[in-house]
Amino acid sequence: MTRYIVRRLLQMVLVFFGATFLLFAALYLLPGDPTQALGSDRTLAPATVQAIRARYHLDDPVYVQYATYIKDIARGDLGTSIQLRRPVSQIMRDSIPWSVKLALSATAVEIILGIGSGVISAIKRYSFLDTLSTVSTSVLIAIPVFWLGLMLQILFGLKFRGTFLGLPISGVTDGWKSYVLPSITLASAVTAVTARLTRTTMLEVMRQDYVRTASAKGLSRRAVVFKHALRNALIPVVTNIGLDFGTLIGGAILTETVYAWPGVGRQVYFAIIAHDNPVIIGSTIVFVFAFMVVNLIVDISYAVLDPRIRYV
Repeated sequence: MTRYIVRRLLQMVLVFFGATFLLFAALYLLPGDPTQALGSDRTLAPATVQAIRARYHLDDPVYVQYATYIKDIARGDLGTSIQLRRPVSQIMRDSIPWSVKLALSATAVEIILGIGSGVISAIKRYSFLDTLSTVSTSVLIAIPVFWLGLMLQILFGLKFRGTFLGLPISGVTDGWKSYVLPSITLASAVTAVTARLTRTTMLEVMRQDYVRTASAKGLSRRAVVFKHALRNALIPVVTNIGLDFGTLIGGAILTETVYAWPGVGRQVYFAIIAHDNPVIIGSTIVFVFAFMVVNLIVDISYAVLDPRIRYV
């Protein structure tokens, strides 16, 4: 296991350098001048533009900018936002906790509803509940996230305002209630995928000989399903959920924008509009690192779920 973890950490270093360099190259080739983000509705003087470009090394070749940035990262410096004129590390420190909290609440929705509906569909195969789950997951996968968010805001924020079903539709204004609609919106598509994956793996496992043997020994239906079938069926599901968590942190741009959530995704949205490259790159680095760490944790958890799995 130790050898495997060391090998994976070395791979993470290579992935980190590859992802960050590709991002640098892409931003270097995109049209637009980030210095104009400071000009707002006025035109900056040529001398001011030149000073800004020199300050942020915008006139250097892409490989020089990348080498300079890597040196700064080694010192813990993610750069300074061109638009906000604040250190990117400070912006990330303020917004990351909100994105992580939203991702955790969305993951909880995915685990409870996704695995729960998948298990019920597998146990009650071809029943009304199975059909309802299949139709619901198809709809959730097809619906755009931003449209679902707007519809939930209209329904629970306007139609049910003043009732017990009324919920906050913007920002973090009312404790745990503020998490309900953004979490459901963010988790909608991944919950549908998890439900289908759980159903498929449960049906495959329940046809295995050891499950039939457990039933033949007289074990209860609940013991067969939850102790023998579900634990083995969860291996690919855990992989999916683990990868989803990293995706939910980095892919919440639309959800955070719709709900005015003070997370990293919303910061990235405004940074893209303003061509604020330091914020875009710093946010992406955080996303890449979170995704790699979660992926490593998921791989290690395989051995916990299934003792037969060993890493060499």
